[in-house]
Amino acid sequence: MVVASRCRSGRPSSTSHSTKFEESEITKAATGEAGIALQNAAEERDDVPVYTTSTLDKNLEVTGPVKLVLYVATTALSTDFTAKLVDVLPNGDAYNVCNGILRRRYSDAEEPVEIEIELWLTSYVFLAGNQLRLEVSSSNYLPVHNSLRNDSRAT
Repeated sequence: MVVASRCRSGRPSSTSHSTKFEESEITKAATGEAGIALQNAAEERDDVPVYTTSTLDKNLEVTGPVKLVLYVATTALSTDFTAKLVDVLPNGDAYNVCNGILRRRYSDAEEPVEIEIELWLTSYVFLAGNQLRLEVSSSNYLPVHNSLRNDSRAT
């Protein structure tokens, strides 16, 4: 699968992103009935990189644990990294499938470090004609309180 990425500006980019997370503008969670809701508004933010596959030629079943391996660098003492797997319909509507968050301390993390974000278990079929999308952020507020980015108690 070919993966493309874009930010709010609509500019295509490589799979490497540098974003500045604005603490005053937290990423609010879009949740609906049974936890499924449109995600398009969050994806329009400059600080939420999204990575989208090409259109699926056939149905794709994803069953079991989902994990994102991410290489990150930060100047914060502690912070959150969030990931969300999204189903994008042919009309562009994007619905969440599963998500995860990792809050931890970063001592001298100006150099990239590998982290793993466990997204929850899922059993989902992405239909032919749809696309898979991955959103990455540093908050998912309301289900998860925002990190103070300096909390020495983070683990």
